[in-house]
Parts: sequence; structure tokens; C-alpha cells
Amino acid sequence: MTRVYKIKAIIDGYHIGISGGDFVAVPKERLTEDLIVRYGEEEMEIKKDTRPITEKTFADKFGRDKLYTLCYFTWKPDKSKTSWSMDGRIKLLEAWKAIKK
Repeated sequence: MTRVYKIKAIIDGYHIGISGGDFVAVPKERLTEDLIVRYGEEEMEIKKDTRPITEKTFADKFGRDKLYTLCYFTWKPDKSKTSWSMDGRIKLLEAWKAIKK
């Protein structure tokens, strides 16, 4: 089963030590199965066996004495799989109703 992982931001390569490009960060523990990574209306698929461009390990920001690892992948949204917003669905429905009249 493929799960959806919603991200809050696209990361500029500069912030992870790579010149140029846009990247997404996914927690390593989420990569046990294929993922659909979604940002706004765009999405891309990451197979569980896809190797990340780089990984970074951080101390837990909530002070739980844990480390967590983020895996970074190049952001390549699949334009054919762009999710439809509710506004887009409403406009499509209105256009369909206008054709039916």
C-alpha cells in the first residue's frame, strides 16, 4: 500500500549543502513502504528502495534524547498525477453542468 506524506516546504539545495535544485525531506522511518509525497497540489512518488541524495541526523527538538534522520530527495512532481483541489473540482463540475444544458 502506498501512503501519502504531506510536506510543509520545499527545501533549497543550499540549505543541505547541495548547489541548486529543490528537495523534499522525508523521515527515514517513513521509508518502509512506497510514498506519495504531496506539496500543495503537486505530488511525486518515492519507492521504498529509492536512495536519497543525502541524509542528515538531528537531535530531537523536544528533548527526548533521541536522534532522527531525514532523507532528502530531489523534488520532481509528476504533473500527470497532480491532485485536484476542491476549487478545481467545483469548476470542473460547473463546466460539465454548462455542457449538459
